[in-house]
Amino acid sequence: MKKMASLLAGAMLMLAAGGASAYTINYNFATPLPQNGGYSSPYAGVQVETFDSTSLLWNWSGDYTIRTGSASGLAAAPAYMNPLSTADATRYIAVPLVASTGTATATETTAVLGDTFNYFGLWWGSIDGVNGGLGINNVLNFYRDGNLVETVTGDQVIAHLVAAGSWTSADNNRYVNLLGLPDFDSFSVSSVGRAFEADNIAVGVVPVPEPSSVLLLGVGFACLAFWRMKKTV
Repeated sequence: MKKMASLLAGAMLMLAAGGASAYTINYNFATPLPQNGGYSSPYAGVQVETFDSTSLLWNWSGDYTIRTGSASGLAAAPAYMNPLSTADATRYIAVPLVASTGTATATETTAVLGDTFNYFGLWWGSIDGVNGGLGINNVLNFYRDGNLVETVTGDQVIAHLVAAGSWTSADNNRYVNLLGLPDFDSFSVSSVGRAFEADNIAVGVVPVPEPSSVLLLGVGFACLAFWRMKKTV
């Protein structure tokens, strides 16, 4: 029994250490908002920045603009499938203010939230991955107390060959939920070359069941069953 107890303790340590900081992604969304407002977060109790008020929810700074509709060569309003591609008719954020070409310098916009969260959701328009020599487009950085805690790119959210920045494709226009992020109190939106368009950005504290917890429970039950068997023999 001592050997079994030692094995169980070792398994608990390994499982607790593994995967604790990894975030998970899903593409769930709430019913499209009125007036072609598009997709929004499916989670209750979260803060959602719709950009539809002249007074924004968080403190924003940097190279961005709040747009309505698409602007050729600058930004494309996020699209949703209804069942055809329908452009966001409400206000959304686009980074940078003016699309850059021929440069590898990222332009960044930062939002300071005033609290700490582990969930982030956004209606991500025309998701861009790698664009030739310009580097990586569409980058999210998450910070706590000014320290970078996580980076998420368009390439990581959808398959590399799919992250092509389509204005109308269901693959490239999705509501993306990032759960189990390291605690963050601010985030930045960056893009090189093509614009980063987003709407209905949500933050909150959303509990995420850890697979390791489920495994630990299974190991515990197995050991308990083994112990009972030993007692009855």
